[in-house]
Amino acid sequence: MTQDELDDLLYQWGRYHGREGVLISETAHPLERAREFAPGKRARSVVARDGSSRREAMAATVNAGTRHLHLRRVPMDFIDHVPCAETRSTRTPGREWPVPPHLERVNRAALDLIKFSPLLGLCLQARYCQIAFDAARAQWVGKTLKDEYDTEMDVSTKRFRDELLKAKFWMHGKLSQ
Repeated sequence: MTQDELDDLLYQWGRYHGREGVLISETAHPLERAREFAPGKRARSVVARDGSSRREAMAATVNAGTRHLHLRRVPMDFIDHVPCAETRSTRTPGREWPVPPHLERVNRAALDLIKFSPLLGLCLQARYCQIAFDAARAQWVGKTLKDEYDTEMDVSTKRFRDELLKAKFWMHGKLSQ
């Protein structure tokens, strides 16, 4: 097995296990989740849920085009409502999904790695199952080690990358057998 084949298998395993919904809160409103992924250049907040700020902005536009009409707020009857509903499905946390047959060996090897060394296993899981920068992944590994394994460890970005390299070597050896 070449290094490229191993990377392809690990990416497939990561997409299967976590890329959908790992960092997404199930209780967050769709607009809040959109702000996490596309924050923009300045912080914006929803002023009122009744649309009054939008109606005032529409009235200002109308007032700019005419000399005699001075509206403070456009009446509710004259605007179209902007629907905001959840349109995509997300994975339910804690629900078990059957592992595809071609990823079964990779999944067993990853579970064996976590038993062998939680640090290596979590680094592998963070790299291939989460969408984040390496610094955030390293922070997640340190927090998970503290919360789940009662191990107080500061994981820097360099250490995360070094441990990830060791984990990839371990996985290569395990899957080459």
